[in-house]
Amino acid sequence: MVFGLSGKGYYTLGAFSMMFGLGGLAFERWIGSKSRYILPFLIVINTMVMPIALPILPVKSMKEYSKFRQTKLNFTGPFRWEDGEI
Repeated sequence: MVFGLSGKGYYTLGAFSMMFGLGGLAFERWIGSKSRYILPFLIVINTMVMPIALPILPVKSMKEYSKFRQTKLNFTGPFRWEDGEI
């Protein structure tokens, strides 16, 4: 709906908590007992994303980590503003 009305993505932010809960429930039922095989994958992914989502690194280390992600991994998504500038 946001795409059809040219609105901002954060207009629907209030619905995300319900969608995450329902998505987690559906994912748990879909995966079932195979979840122990997915856990190592989730740990690796969360380790890569955690410095961006939580302030766990000092400022200097965060700058180096961000540069590494931008130059070596070509991952600029979290660093891009609405106008497209990085």
